[in-house]
Amino acid sequence: MRLVGFAVLLGAVGASIDCVIREEGNCDTAGTLALAGTVVTLGSVIYDIATVRGAVRRQNRTGRAPSLRFAPTYSRSRRAAGLSVGIRF
Repeated sequence: MRLVGFAVLLGAVGASIDCVIREEGNCDTAGTLALAGTVVTLGSVIYDIATVRGAVRRQNRTGRAPSLRFAPTYSRSRRAAGLSVGIRF
């Protein structure tokens, strides 16, 4: 949604260039596009803030699944390669 709002704001910039520099087009279009882009962008921000609690709870439920990870390691003191095992629960 923010991408759409930003695109509409860029459209407002383009419309204002036609109005101010080229003295063509309708100047009301730039204001309308700027208002619409601002409303969409701010609406998206407000929605994200209002729904953050549920999003965090969903992430915490899925993020707490047990996992097992393997990674290659090197020990300088022993000058040997090895395998590191990590368990997360």
